[in-house]
Amino acid sequence: MELDKVFILHKGKKYTESDLDLLRIKLSENYTPTHNYNLEEDINIEEELSSEKKEELKKWRINMKASSWKSRQRGLRKKGKLKQHQIDSLNRLGMLWDPKESSWEKKYVIFKKNGLCDEIEEWVKEQRELYSNNNILNENLIRLKLLNFPFEELENESFPFTFNSLYELSEKLRKKKRRLELKLIKNPPKKLNAKQKEIIKREKDKEKEKKKKKNTKKSKWAVLHSKYVSISGKIIRNVNDLSFEESKRLIEKIEKGESIFKEEVKKYLDNLVAKKKFTKYSLLNANKPGHYFGLAHHTSFLDELRIYSDTNISDWNKYSEISLFINSKDYKVQCYACNTLFNYFKVAVNDRMKKWEPLEVLIKIHKIRGESNQLTNLKEKIKGIPLLYELYKTKIDKTLYKMSKP
Repeated sequence: MELDKVFILHKGKKYTESDLDLLRIKLSENYTPTHNYNLEEDINIEEELSSEKKEELKKWRINMKASSWKSRQRGLRKKGKLKQHQIDSLNRLGMLWDPKESSWEKKYVIFKKNGLCDEIEEWVKEQRELYSNNNILNENLIRLKLLNFPFEELENESFPFTFNSLYELSEKLRKKKRRLELKLIKNPPKKLNAKQKEIIKREKDKEKEKKKKKNTKKSKWAVLHSKYVSISGKIIRNVNDLSFEESKRLIEKIEKGESIFKEEVKKYLDNLVAKKKFTKYSLLNANKPGHYFGLAHHTSFLDELRIYSDTNISDWNKYSEISLFINSKDYKVQCYACNTLFNYFKVAVNDRMKKWEPLEVLIKIHKIRGESNQLTNLKEKIKGIPLLYELYKTKIDKTLYKMSKP
């Protein structure tokens, strides 16, 4: 079989690679994304939020509460603490009891999202058969009726492809082609056509490249980066054990523009220069045009090289480094770090933000410690940041209410 004419069978029909490409194009033409975020849009957090944004945040809060509530109901059912009428009531709302493991519920979600489609054709037919034989589970029947499931075949019924089903078919076809290629490579015919020669040559080139990589030693830049990762990782781990005074001193240094990694990295780089493994010039210019640097994607490493040249760190770097102290074992350090991060909120905000970790941590700490006055002050503080206020005013109010109850 010629490899460009390889096909797979799916539900009695043949599909080649070009067939699948055409189906994918057709599906893409009719696809409408759920969200249309503009990542280039500059967000001014000082301005009031639009009514659309407020509505989006409102829906998100409702969904978050519902998600937490549903998790509790699942736990209660597993423990046998839900009565049957409660289970039935939840099923009428389309409750999913085990969406990660239950094969039936996974198919149910696909039907809820796409209706009749290729992925669940067999499942649909199975539900119809169970229904006609009066063997369908009552809770499944309730949930299917909620979605107006067609228990009888519809006129001109079809099960169109989804992106997921096309992907699975493409993978199946790719694996089949690969098996045929390997068979060709292992036992090539005496006379090869142009396509077969190309496949064999490509495989030989891949093997050469593998051997070349295997025998290639790490570049000096790769060795340097590996050591840097070790140094920075050790500093990050130590941050959690620092006292409040030590942490405060470091955070103040960061705010002045000096990285907490600077001293150790500088010491290491100075040592390399002293050993004449690198020149100071090559280190400082490694990331500039015209100078070779094999690991340009390691942006954190390049940041530290810039710090070595006594350049103050950016607000984004300040935000990132101060954020490390959120995981401290001392709650006072956590509070201090979280409150400091308010100064750099602008660099962290984006249009898809649904929560902000520093604020989550502060609410949790004040709740555990019963510090209602601190929560009240926190609510006043975020009034100047409309996005945070819309996200958290209800949560803070509810936390305060619960804390006020005896």
